[in-house]
Amino acid sequence: MRLSVVTALVCAVLLFGAETLASGPVYGVQSCTKPRIRPTLIILTCGDAGSIIQDIEWRRWGGSIAVGTGEYSEKTCVPDCATGGRRFHHATVWLGDIGRCSGQGSKRFYRQAKVSGVRFSFTRQCPV
Repeated sequence: MRLSVVTALVCAVLLFGAETLASGPVYGVQSCTKPRIRPTLIILTCGDAGSIIQDIEWRRWGGSIAVGTGEYSEKTCVPDCATGGRRFHHATVWLGDIGRCSGQGSKRFYRQAKVSGVRFSFTRQCPV
């Protein structure tokens, strides 16, 4: 009897914790520091603003994956990154990996981004 009560209690705690993480709004990070629902600008490389997607229009938001389209740009670094220009293209952005970010309390964030036409993913999209 005791074992089943303890088992039921553990299951209830685990289910409550999972529900808490799975409910409520999901944020993106606008301009590296501002939590926003459906941000219109995401600086994907906050250290140097080398990769940006702006004028984002979201088709899907709040589920396990967010999908939007916008204008992607990245530094060309020609002749160098400080003075070089930018390369632009219309792109689709996918956000995923919902979880919490340090220093943001119970807010949930999309913590990973992938942009069409870019070979790598942008990870740890948490406010800095």
